[in-house]
Amino acid sequence: MEKKYIISDTMQSLIDWEHIMPMDRYAGGHDDQMKGLYKGAKVIGHYNENGYQGMVATCVKLPDGRFVIYNDYYGSCSGCDSWESATDDEVRKLCIDLANGSFIFQNLKDVVEYLKAARDETKDMSGEYVASYEWQRCGKGLLDEIGQYLFGCALARMGFVFVESSPYPRKTIFKHEEWNLSIEIQTCGVFVVSVMGENRECFDFDMSSFPDDFYLVDKLSMIFARKIGESIKEKMTNNCRDAFYNSKIKS
Repeated sequence: MEKKYIISDTMQSLIDWEHIMPMDRYAGGHDDQMKGLYKGAKVIGHYNENGYQGMVATCVKLPDGRFVIYNDYYGSCSGCDSWESATDDEVRKLCIDLANGSFIFQNLKDVVEYLKAARDETKDMSGEYVASYEWQRCGKGLLDEIGQYLFGCALARMGFVFVESSPYPRKTIFKHEEWNLSIEIQTCGVFVVSVMGENRECFDFDMSSFPDDFYLVDKLSMIFARKIGESIKEKMTNNCRDAFYNSKIKS
């Protein structure tokens, strides 16, 4: 498997010190620091194991269009989590280490490919694992979060509007007023389609197998066509295609 990422110590120049330094310093995943590490970056996915100790992992899109992933360990107290009550100098070192160890990709498709290799514990021709142990451990979780992001992008391009989300139980709801459809995303790849709030049907598929959100359209439109009629499918697909090619946001 070809290596499609680089690591560079120039990444520390992109750290958002203005917002990082005033953040609360706590054990348990330091989610704010992970998601806010780079100035002007858009969070594509963030994963936290949510145990008393474990790993966190983040994927962001930089203002220049590159995608970056990085991970870290956390604990439940100052004895096992370096972020708990860290000094300013310690925070600077922690952030620089995160930045300089980040994996930099040119597109989101390559990120997904790498994380799938981590999830599946893929080996290269020499028998070595493609991904490190750390990414094998947290790669699936971050991949699921990226899948959620891609699904949301696909729905937005098809005319769906975000309504609400909640963490426990996890769900995100989108609605399409014209077609009287609502989509409730429960976990990565598991979603419920409803017509007029009734006739609920659950679907499950691997969203991470699609290289970007546009390629989800055919899959989703086939599902929606069963609910609202085949005549809608062509219109839905064309609308999404127009939105995709008129947008500068491409994976």
